[in-house]
Amino acid sequence: MHLAEAEDIHGKDVTPYVLSKILELSDGRSLDANIALMLNNARIAVARCASGFQV
Repeated sequence: MHLAEAEDIHGKDVTPYVLSKILELSDGRSLDANIALMLNNARIAVARCASGFQV
C-alpha cells in the first residue's frame, strides 16, 4: 500500500496495482492461486444457486 501511495495510485486503481506487484514479486505463481480462488468461488456460487440459496 505504501508503494501505491508513493506512486500516487488511489481508489479503484489500487487493486490492479497491488495484484500486478504480487504477480511480479511471486514470479507469476500468484496468478495460478488467483485463478484457483476465482474458480472455487464460482463453484460455491453455483452450488448455492442450485440449492436455492440466494448468492
